[in-house]
Amino acid sequence: MAALKWSDIDFNNQTLRVVRTYYNPTSNKLKYQVLTPKTETSIRAISIDTTVINLLQLHQGQQNIIINENRPFYHDDNFIFATNEGYPKTLKTISNRLQRLLKCLWHTKNA
Repeated sequence: MAALKWSDIDFNNQTLRVVRTYYNPTSNKLKYQVLTPKTETSIRAISIDTTVINLLQLHQGQQNIIINENRPFYHDDNFIFATNEGYPKTLKTISNRLQRLLKCLWHTKNA
């Protein structure tokens, strides 16, 4: 997820291509590596539904606003899930956010 770039999304055919991995053992936003997957079978295209396409387009629009507001220092490498400075979000950040969302969903479901 952290390695996904906008060029990996085909909005017309509703697919997402997995062609790289993200490596950052120190969780330092500046010290990451984008690598090729370990095996050739890891490189693949995944179908995504219309809801995900619509959410990605909404996210892209919001991200473009952030890019324009932060243009002087924005490091634009085309990452989908980027910080306000343009660097890919760390796995720790993504994991923490997903845990909070799942906890919220669990509480809502069991309320």
